[in-house]
Amino acid sequence: MAWTLSDIREKVESDLDLQDEQFIDPDEFKSYVNAAIREAEAEIHKLNLEDQYFLSHAFIELSTGVGEYALPEDIYATKIRSIQYDREDKSYEILRFRGKKAFEDFLYWRRYGTETTDYKYMLTNVRGVGPRIAIAPKSFETSSEVVTVWYIRNALELDADTDECDIPEFINFILQFVKDACKNKEVFTPDAPPSPALEKQRQLMIDTLTEQVPDGEAGAIIPDVSHYEEST
Repeated sequence: MAWTLSDIREKVESDLDLQDEQFIDPDEFKSYVNAAIREAEAEIHKLNLEDQYFLSHAFIELSTGVGEYALPEDIYATKIRSIQYDREDKSYEILRFRGKKAFEDFLYWRRYGTETTDYKYMLTNVRGVGPRIAIAPKSFETSSEVVTVWYIRNALELDADTDECDIPEFINFILQFVKDACKNKEVFTPDAPPSPALEKQRQLMIDTLTEQVPDGEAGAIIPDVSHYEEST
């Protein structure tokens, strides 16, 4: 079942008998929902299962003479899995500059690279500019579909009533998290500890995620190899 922001609101209000209450405005309710989504997202990342839930891809639009490009807007913490170059006559992985000579190599590629040189990249984050993919050599072509970046995206936060939660497997945790927040607002205990019901849903979520991790891989760090419904 797809759960929209409106569905979540209706379920929580029904379960807590809040249909006629006005003490939580729509923006505040939305903030509770998105806080719950971020917590669920964090558990997914703790077990390195983000590839199963949030792996995405997008084209980087090359422009002749341009050497830096913005990352996808929804990327999570600049987590790039791979960058691929693919056109009819040439296909390869765009590798990342690494090691002690990374900056020296970058400058060399920038200065002496030709149209036959494979692109390589490094990540930059200049103040006022933000994260960028810097390629060397600078692009010798203008194309919108030859470079694809595979990356981990953020979980979708909900804004409009029709926005759908994209981790519906854990809707029970999200619902209980929001219920806790609403109850705490009602009785003026914003700093109250998580309820037993919420901790039960959290553990169920963690157990479900852990079952998806191959033996011996729980908590393992995924190496960067780019270089070579029933609700409560």
